[in-house]
Amino acid sequence: MRYLATIIIVLVLALFLCPATSTVFNTPAHAAYAGDRTTTEKETEQDTDLSEYETKKLVRSKHERKVERRTNWIEGLEGDKARIYELYGYPSGKYREEVMGTVVERWVYPEHGVTFKFKGKKLTR
Repeated sequence: MRYLATIIIVLVLALFLCPATSTVFNTPAHAAYAGDRTTTEKETEQDTDLSEYETKKLVRSKHERKVERRTNWIEGLEGDKARIYELYGYPSGKYREEVMGTVVERWVYPEHGVTFKFKGKKLTR
């Protein structure tokens, strides 16, 4: 069974990565990967018309995923959380817990000696 799976994987890789198959499928050798789709001229024209904020960014590394999660988190802040973030920056410690059906979040800033407690988007202390 193990050998059968290995043979199937090798055949699939040979089919998609071999330059000879790319001429049969009428695709360039670099575009013959699984999951990729070939683009038409209309799609490439539309992609050039998009501004830099509307284009999708391809995240490839662990660091880029971390940065992307942090920027999405920052953009999603509202109310008191956004105000505290603007004043103090990213918290050194974030603790999130559910207490009696409500989410309580604590942001700790040890360099300032301050801890903020939020219920939802509102600052409680």
